[in-house]
Amino acid sequence: CQACNAQCVSASGCMGPSASDCNECAGYQYPVNYPLGSACKSGQNCARCVTQCPGVLTRGTCALACSAFEYPSETTTCLACDAQCVTGCTAAGPAACLNGLCRASKLQTGVCVASCPSRTVAVNSVCQACDAQCALGCTALGASSCLNGSCLYGSSLGTCVTQCPLGQYWQGTPNSACQLCQPGYYCADGVTRQACPANSFQSVGGSSACKACEGNMVCVLDLVTGLYTSYVCAVGYTTGVNGTVCGTALTTTTTATPVAGASRFVNTQDDMNVTIAVAVIIGVAVIIILIIAMVAIARIKRRLHPSPIYDIAEPSKPVGISGPLNTLTLSSDDPDHRGPRGPQSETY
Repeated sequence: CQACNAQCVSASGCMGPSASDCNECAGYQYPVNYPLGSACKSGQNCARCVTQCPGVLTRGTCALACSAFEYPSETTTCLACDAQCVTGCTAAGPAACLNGLCRASKLQTGVCVASCPSRTVAVNSVCQACDAQCALGCTALGASSCLNGSCLYGSSLGTCVTQCPLGQYWQGTPNSACQLCQPGYYCADGVTRQACPANSFQSVGGSSACKACEGNMVCVLDLVTGLYTSYVCAVGYTTGVNGTVCGTALTTTTTATPVAGASRFVNTQDDMNVTIAVAVIIGVAVIIILIIAMVAIARIKRRLHPSPIYDIAEPSKPVGISGPLNTLTLSSDDPDHRGPRGPQSETY
C-alpha cells in the first residue's frame, strides 16, 4: 500500500496517491484541477487539496471567485457587501453597489443610503435637496411642501417665501405668515412696512404705494395712530361730479359731505367758523371756572388760619385768641378803655 498524499487527512484515507484523491483535505479543497483555469475532464476528480488557496476564500472554502453578495479583500478573503446593495457590489461601502442599485435611496453622488439626509427628499430613489425656504425638510420638491409648514423666512398662503407679495410684509421671525399692509402704510418690497410720508396718504390696506395729496387736496394726520389715512379738500373746494378730486370751487355754503375713499368729511367755511367759535367759548368758560376756584380756595384758607389781631394802644402786643374761632378775648391796659379793667370777650 502507498501512503496518501500529504494534503490528505490521514485518518480519512484516500483513493490514490495524488492531492486530488483525498477523502478529506488537511488544508483547502480547491474546486478545479491546478493550474487555475484548467478544465475538469470527464471522469476526473474536479477538486484537489492544497495548502494555500490559489483563489479566494469564501466562508472558509477556497473558490475561484466570491459570491454575488461578496467582494474580495486584499487578503483574497471574500467579505459581505454593504446592506444597501441589491444585486451585489464591486468593493466595500454603499458607493460600490453593483450597477448603482440600492435598496432604498441614493445620493446624487451614487452612494446608497437607508434614508435621505436632512432637508432632502427621495425622488425616483435619488435624494434631492428641499426648497431653500424649508427649515426642517420637505415631503416633496417645492416651497409648498415644507415639512410641517416650517419656513426659514415667511409664508404666504401655505407656501414658504423669502419675499411676501406686494402690499404685504414680513414680521422678521422664522415661519411667520405675511401680513397685510394696514391703512396709513405702504409695503413696496414684500419685506418691510413703511408709513406714508407727509403730503401722501393711504386709506385702504394691502397697498404697495401711498397716494399723493395734489392740487387742492389736504392730507389728514390721524392723531391717534400718527398716520396719514385720509384727505380733505381745501377750503372752498369739493369733489366734482365728473370725478375730479377737490377740483370744483364752491359757490354756495354746503353742509359737510363725505369724500369718496376718505374716512373724514369735507370742512366747508361755515364748519370752520363754527369750530373756531366753539373753541373760544370753551376757553372763556375754563378761565371763569379757574377764577371762581381760586377765590373759593382763598376764603377757605382764611377761615382755617385767621390772622392775629393787634391791640391799638400797643401794636406790638397781639390780642389773645380763646374759645371757639368766632370768640376773641381782648386784653388792654389802656386806662381810658371803657368797662372794667381786665380781659374782655367779644363774640363775632
